[in-house]
Amino acid sequence: MMMEEALRAQRGGRGAEAADWYRRVLGLDPSNFDATHMLALIEYEYGRYESAIELLKRAVELRPDLGMARHNLRLLESTPQFEDGVCRDIVPRLLSRIEPVRDVASFAASASRVHVVLGDDVGPGERRMLEQLATALVKRSIEIWTYGAAVDGLRTIAPDAGVHPRGGLLVLFGTSPAHALWLDDAAPERVLLAVARDAPCALIDRIDQAAMAGNAKPGVVCASAALAERLGLPSYAALAK
Repeated sequence: MMMEEALRAQRGGRGAEAADWYRRVLGLDPSNFDATHMLALIEYEYGRYESAIELLKRAVELRPDLGMARHNLRLLESTPQFEDGVCRDIVPRLLSRIEPVRDVASFAASASRVHVVLGDDVGPGERRMLEQLATALVKRSIEIWTYGAAVDGLRTIAPDAGVHPRGGLLVLFGTSPAHALWLDDAAPERVLLAVARDAPCALIDRIDQAAMAGNAKPGVVCASAALAERLGLPSYAALAK
């Protein structure tokens, strides 16, 4: 039952919920290969490479007769640094495809409403940046969305049921791949990518997703000027200078 719930959540793009289910399975059955392997893949999707590698090593120990876990382990051990280096070189070349945002309030001025999507992997950086955005957009009505379990004051995205933001300014947080499941149908007036982590590959993915949703030139704002510079973006495209 728990594995079925985990797989259903994962297929529905609810990675954090799926990870919780896999961890529950492993709490009861630490030797469950499928839960170990699938949790490793989710950890990789969210950039937690060390955790993903440790889980894959455990999966190989559990089922040395299966080549799938060994194959994924080899890929993960060699891929992150290579991908990061390539993406870090690419981001500065994408300046013609984005609008580095100096003033969030001005960027949002023409939008009929503001939707903020936190993603399903919210850390301290995202929480601090959300507070900064709320301050910058103090005169705007903001609807905050998240994935997974319902939280007071937040709306829960359910792509399978067609429940997600529509129209207005769409502010996308985090490295979650789940946005792709509903973004095309959201028809936002504008898209603002809120960058709280030094994750250049995830930023490129979000730029491509925004383009597919009809926003060929999304705005980008970083949590700090230092982060913007690390990503090869103008230092002024930051909430905290």
